[in-house]
Amino acid sequence: MSARRARAARPRPPLGRFERRILLAILAVGVVSIAVALVLGRMVIRDAIGVGLNERVKQHVERSPAVHRALIEARRDLALVCARAILDARDVHDAVAAGDRASLEATVRRDLARCASVARVHVTAADGATILDVRIADRLDPERNRLRLVSRDVVTEARGTVHMEVTVGIEARLFEEHARAGEVEEDYGLLARARDELERLFLLGFTVSLGLVTLLAVAVGVIVARRVTRRVGDLAGAVRRVGAGDLSVRVPVASDDEIAELTRAFNEMVRELGESRERIEYLSRVGAWQEFARRLAHEIKNPLTPIQLAIQQVHSTWGSLARDGDASAQTADKERYTKTIEDARVIIEEEVATLRALVGEFSAFAKLPEANLVPADLTELARDWEQSLSHVAASDEAVRPIELRWELPAGAVPVRADAMMLKRVVDNLVRNAVQALRERGGSASGHVVVEVRTAGERAELVVRDDGPGVAPEARSKVFDPYFTTRSEGTGLGLAIVRKVVLEHGGDVVCKAAPEGGAMFVITLPLDA
Repeated sequence: MSARRARAARPRPPLGRFERRILLAILAVGVVSIAVALVLGRMVIRDAIGVGLNERVKQHVERSPAVHRALIEARRDLALVCARAILDARDVHDAVAAGDRASLEATVRRDLARCASVARVHVTAADGATILDVRIADRLDPERNRLRLVSRDVVTEARGTVHMEVTVGIEARLFEEHARAGEVEEDYGLLARARDELERLFLLGFTVSLGLVTLLAVAVGVIVARRVTRRVGDLAGAVRRVGAGDLSVRVPVASDDEIAELTRAFNEMVRELGESRERIEYLSRVGAWQEFARRLAHEIKNPLTPIQLAIQQVHSTWGSLARDGDASAQTADKERYTKTIEDARVIIEEEVATLRALVGEFSAFAKLPEANLVPADLTELARDWEQSLSHVAASDEAVRPIELRWELPAGAVPVRADAMMLKRVVDNLVRNAVQALRERGGSASGHVVVEVRTAGERAELVVRDDGPGVAPEARSKVFDPYFTTRSEGTGLGLAIVRKVVLEHGGDVVCKAAPEGGAMFVITLPLDA
């Protein structure tokens, strides 16, 4: 979270060349897309408008009110014709004059059946009395029909003047359709007059929509490009730091894409470079110490022999003098000087022997050969070492017993190794562990464990004990030449161990053992 906040707090740099190229590409694609879309959209809009706003549709729309009006007039004329036919019918007049109501009603109902537009026939006498009233209820519904009254007076000898009324109806829907046709004609006229404006509005809306989409694409492109270029910039900065010699740099991996894979590969490369540089520096230091040891051994070895010969000659000369002198007068002095020279001889010879052993160690370190790596089975090598190193932990009754245990896998562990030099490494580590257990003292038995195992693509050779262990602050220094935590020793053993392991393409580290003592873990690459 703190790293993210730190990145957010940093001022945003101006757009880089890569970002500008991405944005220009997006803009170019957007502009071309808008141009093509406008041309096609204009054609589509014109075609769409032309489907409704054309001369053929115009003629139909303009003729529609007139057609509906003509239909209404035709229905009205037909209704009036039917009404007059009833009013002028001789059989109706005869029935009225004769006062034959049954014949009059039959005739009227026959006429109503023939004329669908006639809704009612009402006949009244001169005094207002109703002679006949025949109606059809649904035809008289004002919501369904527009009604009109047609009347006539008929003069008869028997009844005098008789008043006749015929109610006719025209469907109300015809008037509604006529009104809708007028509205459609009016709307069509408005659309026809606003055709160009409508086209411009459609194109404007289409253009604004495409422009907003393009701006959104540019914004997204800026965000994505900025994220990509920032990560690439972090990688570039890390590369510059590596070029300046800083191999501790690591680039955080924040996603799971190709750049993340590149970042992980870069971090792995820097880690391997750091390990390689550390190995090279260590081997360089070891080489320098080897040269120093060679020269030191040469300088120490030269005076050792003259010193030893000189003290031996003094001792022999004094012995002869002591034998030839006056024994009665010089007995006490001779005995005192003889004892002094004898003590000096013993001390000098012991120290010379110690110096010779030290020179031998220096010479062995200086003459350490290069590893000759050949394919080998680490498990099989460990079985051979188990037999040859069994005597290292052996001790007499005065020293605490030490158990040397081997934990080996059932299968093969293929590596490339120099068997003799790798055995020397294990021998050195086992001897150090045994020596540490003996120096700790006590009566309880000690344990040294040698283990072979695999970890991923690497083999591990582990030597651990339950002794006093190595202090945490000394674990990173134990492999330096001439560094030792013991009262005796030159500090060359672990330096030889690490040099041999590095020449095998591996590494060795010092840790705390689960048993409480020291644990040395040697990692070697598996042989394909």
